[in-house]
Amino acid sequence: PYRCYRFHLSTQDPQLMKALDALPTFAQHPEMPRILELCKKACYVDQRSTLNAQFEIYSYVTMILTLLLRQYPDALVAADKGNVRRHEQMLLDADNYLRDHCDENIDLAQVAKDSGLHPTYFQKLFTEAFGSSPAQKLITYRIGRARGLLHDDNRPISEIARMCGFSYQSYFCRVFKRMTKQTPSQYRQSLRKRRGQ
Repeated sequence: PYRCYRFHLSTQDPQLMKALDALPTFAQHPEMPRILELCKKACYVDQRSTLNAQFEIYSYVTMILTLLLRQYPDALVAADKGNVRRHEQMLLDADNYLRDHCDENIDLAQVAKDSGLHPTYFQKLFTEAFGSSPAQKLITYRIGRARGLLHDDNRPISEIARMCGFSYQSYFCRVFKRMTKQTPSQYRQSLRKRRGQ
């Protein structure tokens, strides 16, 4: 009187695999007839490696995954949280690298590759972990360094901009004002007034 179906789903996408792992091991699904129909269609597609056949199989598999993950949305939430935890040390290392090398010309795509992740996926995880994107975090570190130099150094603004990883003084001044509500010169003058100089 009982009918049971076993699905083995695998993917090279680490985030999707995490979501699949979070699906319940045993479950009833209200759209099981639809899922079985899609499975049969995928199995009976002409198995020759034609582009049309590949696209057709991919479309059936995508529909099956959509039905499964729609029924268990917590699996997607678990995948996101699990991925941040799993990559926690890698994300910390990347963040430390941005902080320690903020004065250099940093290629964020290369930082992602060095972390072993696709740049888009790396940015997603990094933003979830730190609340800001890698690019925003890098700017924050650069402005922090600039504030320190303006506090203790009498060098020209153009040189401080270069020492903080900014190629153009005008861009540096714009970003600095956006983040501190003062231009670098105004910031330096306010520090000097406070020190009584």
